[in-house]
Amino acid sequence: PSAAALVKRRVWLASCGVWHTAVVTDYGQVVTWGTGDQGQVGHGNKEACLSPKLVVGFQVSEELGEEPIKYVACGQFHSAAVTDKGSVFTWGKGEVGQLGLGPSNLGSYKPARVPGLQDIVQVAVAPLCSAAVSRSGQLWMWGRGLLLAQDAPNGMEHKDSYDPRPVDRLR
Repeated sequence: PSAAALVKRRVWLASCGVWHTAVVTDYGQVVTWGTGDQGQVGHGNKEACLSPKLVVGFQVSEELGEEPIKYVACGQFHSAAVTDKGSVFTWGKGEVGQLGLGPSNLGSYKPARVPGLQDIVQVAVAPLCSAAVSRSGQLWMWGRGLLLAQDAPNGMEHKDSYDPRPVDRLR
């Protein structure tokens, strides 16, 4: 569909990053625009996108194809989305693990599925970290920051996490 056709569809969720914006349509599609120099708009390149453009690539498996998106969040240089079935996809800059794709994948110009997360209902992103909440209320965090750690003496640990980790102290 053309960008003009997408704009005519009803937008039911929006998120604004520092330099880019993402919306979810009533069809479960993600449309983004803005600065793309770190891949944060998810169009497969580093180019800016001045008008709304459909993001593709939310494929969980070949059998299932693309899943509809129900939630999206924009950070400074990365974005995240939650599918209808609870999978999480991230894209953009991930040098300290904020994409949750492991230490060997520090950036993605298009959506990539975050392994290890399922049944997620919401995601939040900040400049250097990300968080997700499962249907059961489990909080997951990854990226840079002060993480709640069950084994740390004072209950907190300052380190980067390149993969989602459960925050058990809040269960």
